[in-house]
Amino acid sequence: WEMESRSSRNSGMKEMVQCMSKMMKSSALPEPKTFDGSGEFGEFKRAFLLKYQQVTDGDDELVAILEEKFLKGAAKTLFQSLPKRYERSLKALFEDFEKKLRKRQGDRKAEALNEFEEWKKKQGQKMWEYLLEVEKWSRMAFPEVGDETLSQMRTTKLMKAVREDDTLHKMLIMKRFEVPLVNRESKR
Repeated sequence: WEMESRSSRNSGMKEMVQCMSKMMKSSALPEPKTFDGSGEFGEFKRAFLLKYQQVTDGDDELVAILEEKFLKGAAKTLFQSLPKRYERSLKALFEDFEKKLRKRQGDRKAEALNEFEEWKKKQGQKMWEYLLEVEKWSRMAFPEVGDETLSQMRTTKLMKAVREDDTLHKMLIMKRFEVPLVNRESKR
């Protein structure tokens, strides 16, 4: 009888120590940033699972935490549109959510690409307003492109925009010759 009692206490202590260890590990990890659908979901998912997966009893608790605390805006709406969120595994939910996100982000990128390609300076629009729009659409259309390439693309749009203003067009061409080309070999 005494042996069983000791064994039971040791088992209970082990469980308590394991639970405390999980909680301490979780509290040491940084809180994931809220996800609004515009960033990289894989990084967010990794941070969220590292922090919360070991300290909850089931996927339904993780879904509740995720939905209430870490999703906002379009991402929250998209996640809430998933059928049977509380009855499915988190893994299956994340797979469906990622598919919907990729489709949505692809649609948004295609729209931005079209806007960037078609964007023209409006009659009477100030040049700085036009350039702000060009910058916005270029970043949305080409998120994977480096700053140098984006700058070249924007310059091309600028040159097309100033064609109607002969003086401004010539001035920009002259300024372009004043800017030295950077030798890529010297950067390395």
